Amino acid sequence: MSILLAAFWAWMLVTTFFALNPVGAWEQWDKVWKTQLFVFITMMLLTTRARIEALVWVMVISLGFYGVKGGIFTILTGGSYHVYGPAASFIGGNNEIALALNMTIPLFRYIQLQARATWLRYAMGASMALTVVAILGTQSRGGLLNAR
Repeated sequence: MSILLAAFWAWMLVTTFFALNPVGAWEQWDKVWKTQLFVFITMMLLTTRARIEALVWVMVISLGFYGVKGGIFTILTGGSYHVYGPAASFIGGNNEIALALNMTIPLFRYIQLQARATWLRYAMGASMALTVVAILGTQSRGGLLNAR
């Protein structure tokens, strides 16, 4: 899998050299190579179950914060405003944060199923519910289609 990903990375570099819009292509390349670098680093570090579960926890805490915060915001404002992600990021728009939150719900569920503490199971259930409310609060049609 990593060989295929490295080949794709090399192909993106080659096509960037021959892009019709070189300035825009190199700006995009600057973002892509950094992302790909961290994908490789993550692949090298995820060697045990404990490390994988630690990564799941980091993703749940990082994105779950926006789900819980967005859910509370939507409830308090009655859905009058859109929920957006952090400005100037990959998930800054309402569609992008809706997709990211949709992908976080199964991670919440995984932690809920693995948790031994009753309070943690309830916290994950409440977080999932607030995240669904946040997805609805993004007012993203794509997010609504994915929130099942």
